[in-house]
Amino acid sequence: METERQYLWHHPKFWPRVTQGLLLALLGLSIAYGSSNLVANLQQKNLQVGFGFLQSQAGFNIGESILPYKPTDTYAQALWVGLVNSLRILSLGIVLATLIGGTVGIARLSSNWLVRKLGTIYVETLRNTPLLLQLAFWYFAVFLSGPPLRDECIYWETCPLANVAYCCQILPLSRALLLGPFA
Repeated sequence: METERQYLWHHPKFWPRVTQGLLLALLGLSIAYGSSNLVANLQQKNLQVGFGFLQSQAGFNIGESILPYKPTDTYAQALWVGLVNSLRILSLGIVLATLIGGTVGIARLSSNWLVRKLGTIYVETLRNTPLLLQLAFWYFAVFLSGPPLRDECIYWETCPLANVAYCCQILPLSRALLLGPFA
């Protein structure tokens, strides 16, 4: 009885592996060509690649920062300030998301019909609305809807909102209400 000889290219895993090997080789050749083209063009234009720019003067201001920063500082200092600002906002976002999520989750498990439905409406409204639409709403309908800025507003540093116009309207009003005719 003769056994049928099985060739390598008839094996079920042969062609997928050959295809993967060819694609990997093509990817390697593309990366090699792209990097050699990049090096040639950089040498032709006499440009240096590296992190030396981090020691040069940044020349721009950063609006809010815990760390001291001025436009004459280096790019490395600006990068560090940006990282600290990002971590600060990240930690605040994590805490707020945990508090809101926990509260709404408990509300959805409540035996009270109204609390349960309010939690459900909140979740379904936010989950079924695209994030870009939510961001556009908050930016255009909330932060930019205030009156235009006035020069006589001196309380802008106390306002956490992006549009300073709210503080320009609220603080003089509260001062007038507190002082009455003596304002």
